[in-house]
Amino acid sequence: MWALALIVLTINLLLSLSSPMIFPIEVYYDIEWLDQLLSWFSAPFMLFLIALIFAALYALLPVGEKSYSGRFQRMLPACFLFFNLLLSIGLSRAAYLKMVKGEELSGPKVRMQSFDSIPEASPTQCQRIKTGKFFNERVEIDRSLELERIINRKTGEVTEFAIEWKNACEYWLYSVDDTIRRADDAIKTKISRASVDQYEAYTSFGPQNRQSIFSRKN
Repeated sequence: MWALALIVLTINLLLSLSSPMIFPIEVYYDIEWLDQLLSWFSAPFMLFLIALIFAALYALLPVGEKSYSGRFQRMLPACFLFFNLLLSIGLSRAAYLKMVKGEELSGPKVRMQSFDSIPEASPTQCQRIKTGKFFNERVEIDRSLELERIINRKTGEVTEFAIEWKNACEYWLYSVDDTIRRADDAIKTKISRASVDQYEAYTSFGPQNRQSIFSRKN
């Protein structure tokens, strides 16, 4: 029974890894690749937990094996196989509808948005945060018109970047050691909302956009 359950589990993992082909989802704002990988493997873990609960409850019934442990050990692989089959049916149906029937599937409730389509704050708002000291739970920022110093609040590590403002609300950071500035090497930041004491920004790391909120440091 365990062998059959593991075979179905492997099929589910393969279907889960192919989910970008089934559900055309862009990378979330705040999800790293490790988080995405963990999300792929969370379903089997949850299925095992559910199977564990069902097997424990079923073992309370005086049916079949005389001992509780005997009934539990007999039902656990059966429950795990059953719930894996349900997941396999769901993923297979989604793959069929997408690849055979050609239907567009929305997948999980994720709002897709590229860096270029992120709305910007007004130029007047962005002018308020072009210079100054700011912080959030991860870093402190000391920004002048041409230089930005980022201090890791946990390690104390300091990194300096040259700033190139593309417009009133978008700037690119380059290493101060770069003699040639290439777009592929830039850390792109767009200000989406700003006030006197706080601002919201989206930073692009390759295909990923990270949302951050910074407060002004007095």
